[in-house]
Amino acid sequence: MRPQLINYSLTEIVICFIVVGYAAVDLVPCDRSRRIFHSSWGIISDGPVGSNYTQDSHCEWLIKANDSKKFITLSFRSMGTECSYDYVFVYDGDSFDAPLLGSFSGKTEPQQVVATSGYMLVLLYSDTNYVLDGFRAEFSITDCPNNCSNHGMCFHHQCMCEGDWGGYDCSRRLCPDNCGRLQGRGYCEQGRCVCRPGYSGHACSLYEHDVVGNKWHWLSHSEGGLKPRAAHSAVYIELTDSLYVFGGYNLNNVLANLEIYNFHTSNWRDENGEILPDKGLVSSIEPSDIAKLIEKAGPDWKQKWGITERGSFLKQLLYTVSENTHNRRRQRHSRVTDDHKPAPRYGHAACAIKDGFVVYGGKLHNGSLANDLWYYNVTSGSWQLRAQLSEFRPPRLTRHTLTCANEIIYLFGGSMENGEFSSTLFSIQLSLDFDETWKEIRPRGGKQLDIRVVAHSTAYHPATNSLVVYGGIVAGVARFSKLSDRMFMFQLDSRHWAEIHYTREHLREKFVPRERAFHTANVFGNYLVVFGGYSHRHNKEEICYDNQMYLYHLGCHTWVNPDILGKTNESRYPKQQGVFAHASSVRHGHTLLLAGGYHGNVNGDLLAYSVPAQLAARRRDETYDPEAACTKHRGYAECSADPECGWCSADEQCYGRTVGANCTTNLQTTRCPGLCPALGDCHSCLVHGRLAKGRRPMVSVAHKLGLEECTWCVQNARCHHKDDNYGVCGLQEDSPSQIPGWWGPKGTEVVAPEQCRELDRRPGLTFVKYHHPVNYSQPDNVAIINATTV
Repeated sequence: MRPQLINYSLTEIVICFIVVGYAAVDLVPCDRSRRIFHSSWGIISDGPVGSNYTQDSHCEWLIKANDSKKFITLSFRSMGTECSYDYVFVYDGDSFDAPLLGSFSGKTEPQQVVATSGYMLVLLYSDTNYVLDGFRAEFSITDCPNNCSNHGMCFHHQCMCEGDWGGYDCSRRLCPDNCGRLQGRGYCEQGRCVCRPGYSGHACSLYEHDVVGNKWHWLSHSEGGLKPRAAHSAVYIELTDSLYVFGGYNLNNVLANLEIYNFHTSNWRDENGEILPDKGLVSSIEPSDIAKLIEKAGPDWKQKWGITERGSFLKQLLYTVSENTHNRRRQRHSRVTDDHKPAPRYGHAACAIKDGFVVYGGKLHNGSLANDLWYYNVTSGSWQLRAQLSEFRPPRLTRHTLTCANEIIYLFGGSMENGEFSSTLFSIQLSLDFDETWKEIRPRGGKQLDIRVVAHSTAYHPATNSLVVYGGIVAGVARFSKLSDRMFMFQLDSRHWAEIHYTREHLREKFVPRERAFHTANVFGNYLVVFGGYSHRHNKEEICYDNQMYLYHLGCHTWVNPDILGKTNESRYPKQQGVFAHASSVRHGHTLLLAGGYHGNVNGDLLAYSVPAQLAARRRDETYDPEAACTKHRGYAECSADPECGWCSADEQCYGRTVGANCTTNLQTTRCPGLCPALGDCHSCLVHGRLAKGRRPMVSVAHKLGLEECTWCVQNARCHHKDDNYGVCGLQEDSPSQIPGWWGPKGTEVVAPEQCRELDRRPGLTFVKYHHPVNYSQPDNVAIINATTV
């Protein structure tokens, strides 16, 4: 029985009584015991409001229904625990061996949790570190989930949804926005949208030829076909216009299934071509029960269920009950046997390659790691185990990345079987005769960076022919690891690593991401687009799962304020919870696809974000020109945040930064420092800071302003633009003492990487440090001391 609120008004005094009835309200501090509840409604909490839970807690609450067919729903009203260390676990059963429904941590309010076994076990666990105000949740026991959300009737513990409502609890509106019928996007048929050519999604909202962009689209929900999962892979293949999702983990089982979303039909299929049913539409009613159902519904049953409406799914269900209401198309491919496909795994990596995609490594169901390379051909629908004849193989890995560039597959980072992090880059190129060999890529020139990292992202940037590595968990001292916000680039032509030291003076700004792992990153035009991830920082915001999108300009090498995208209702991320361990891919070069992920529990949602013209060309036959897109900005905030543009206050127009000649005043622009200041050593400066022969330059204001070609100044150990007009190398202003150097009015500039070893000798005292045991031929640290502070 839910609480009833009774009000009495006496001479301007309002007295409120709360009648609890048969409810259970547990607000006393937990004390390492198990408390059992039999009532149909109640509140559980770790203690009184305003007090924190105790350190080293282990508190249990067991909710028992009087019928194993009943549903127990847990709704969180408040949540506050130490992120990733203190958890609220929820199980669908009466023991810890029961299926895990969710493991919630931090301050993000979890989604509703439903147990179907007749039992629900809730556990609060905390370590001996700091504590917060804990959680408060409301539970209810019903014959049907959520009492069918007042949009249906409960019949034999199953919701019979009314009219255009669906889902296991009738909470989801079928054919949302009427499938955009008035706009010509699609029409509703049997409770689902049938989209016109060029449109996709459960509401037919994603338009392939949309020229505006900057919109989020919810293509399918967790009930819509894809099994909820995290730590999986997702690859978009242009040939079939489909997204291929493989493997993953659902908190209880390791998955091996390949599920495919086709943008032409807007449905999910398995690898055998069978349509995966939308669980919100599939209901099973015995023919003998139809009369009982109609009798229980009452005389207005046709109107209640919308039987007279063309789009009623229940109409199809009742009038075709003797048939299978879920029509499946015939298989397009022969069934794939288990011995000719990858074993169940998660934490693997995948990337698109010609006519298909490849999968490498991951953690198997028995806890061991894999080092096999599988290729899936989307035309034949078959798996192939590749590189079997390779004498050399990379180690067994998980949480690594696989990136395809110019038909070559690059494998980087990851965790090995002994727990150590890998810093090695491997490559392989598939061949028709299967005679393919793994290679270890050994960097050339300069000092070799020790980049031991897992759960990072790697994206290919075509304009510089480089791999861009961002974030992850990096190895620290004494086997400790920590989150990272470092960025590295590996130039494939020269085989050279460089760390990108982007400016961190704006780190407090919300558009600059903090350290993170288990995120995704993709390249659109001149931007690296980072989404989501695990980003917890101790004693700060207890937010474990980020739901923000971050933009890094690969020409100006600075994080860009998302104001350049413009703010509309459709441009907001549609989910409250953030996510990590999700998977992403890019469709048509201008649409970001996000599938699944973890935010306390796992989900099977598929979302799409169509980027605006400022980030990528919106048409396939269109050349990306970011300055031409400046006119699309609607005001000063959008324009001034875009490094490609400038705001003219005289006529209140936005112009391209190098084409604003019509403006009678100076253009108001944001900083575009370029690549050179981000490079911190001589070799990196001169290898990455020059245009490769035969390669087209980046279409960006950074190239037009000459910010891509660099020189190295020895005296101030600084990489600067080749035509830098703001100073001369080695001026006394660069010296902390402000005294002219012995080298004269100008220092030494190095212009070629092969000169670095000979000329890059910065003046000062050479400080050499050796750790015990001493090896004088290999110092542990070398530094130049050229300034002192008194």
